Amino acid sequence: MSFGETSPPVVRHLLVCRRISYDLNAPGAAYTLHALITQLQLEAGAEFPVVVPELWAFLQVFGEVGEYEIWIELAAVDGEGEVLGEATSYGPLVLRVPDGVWVVNRAYRLANARLLRFGLHEVRVWCGADLLAREEFVV
Repeated sequence: MSFGETSPPVVRHLLVCRRISYDLNAPGAAYTLHALITQLQLEAGAEFPVVVPELWAFLQVFGEVGEYEIWIELAAVDGEGEVLGEATSYGPLVLRVPDGVWVVNRAYRLANARLLRFGLHEVRVWCGADLLAREEFVV
C-alpha cells in the first residue's frame, strides 16, 4: 500500500522527551525514553529564540497496514492552542504500520528545536490535513 490509500493511524500516546535510546540490533526491542518533558527549564540568561539541539517525539500508534506520510510540528501556542509566531515543521516522515503488529512504537528526532518565547508550546503530529495528536509543555 502506498501513501493516501488508508485511513490515518490513531495515536495512542505522544510523549516529548530530551533523549531516546533503542537497540537497533534487537528487533522488537523497547524504546527507552529519557527526561520526559512537561516543563522545559532553560539556562539562566537564555535569549529567544532558543535552539534546543534535540528533542524527541515518541509515538505509539495503531491503524491499517500501510505507509503514512506524517509531519511533526513544534509551535508556541496560546491558551486556546492558536500558534504564536512561526511553527517549526519536521517532515515529511514515514510511519510504517506493518502487518501483524497491533501497536507500533516510533521515535522521531526533532533536531534544532526552536523555542520562540516563554510559555506554552505544543508538538503536533499531522497526516495530511488530519491532526493525529498534540502534546503540550511549558518553557
